Amino acid sequence: MIFLSCKKDETAELKNQIKILENKYSLLKDSISKSKKDKVSKSNIIIQTFKEIHQVNELAKVKFLFNYPEDLPNYNVYKINEDETRELIFEGLSKNEFDFEHTPSKEGWNEIKLMTVFDFGDEKIEVPVYSSIKAE
Repeated sequence: MIFLSCKKDETAELKNQIKILENKYSLLKDSISKSKKDKVSKSNIIIQTFKEIHQVNELAKVKFLFNYPEDLPNYNVYKINEDETRELIFEGLSKNEFDFEHTPSKEGWNEIKLMTVFDFGDEKIEVPVYSSIKAE
């Protein structure tokens, strides 16, 4: 009879420890998720062009780099059109950089408007990318 009582106490203690560990795991998971969201929402995006001045109506290659050297949570990239509609141009990226091809339509500064959208399940975080390239 004493043996069974010890087993019950041991089982109850193990269940209690499991519950404590599950709570700690949940807190850690939430903390990691918040850290990833903060990293994304506070990111800076750097533009790199391969020429200082591009030609009007000629395809220009542009590289966009997030200021973090490691991969990011999956994200999509949308081009923002002149009428403010969005056009999906890249889907499911995770690298901290992406290449974009843009054709300048006029002399002077040509605006590039993109939106990166990170999906965190029930929450989406948008990081705008506004830049321009010079053409003649």
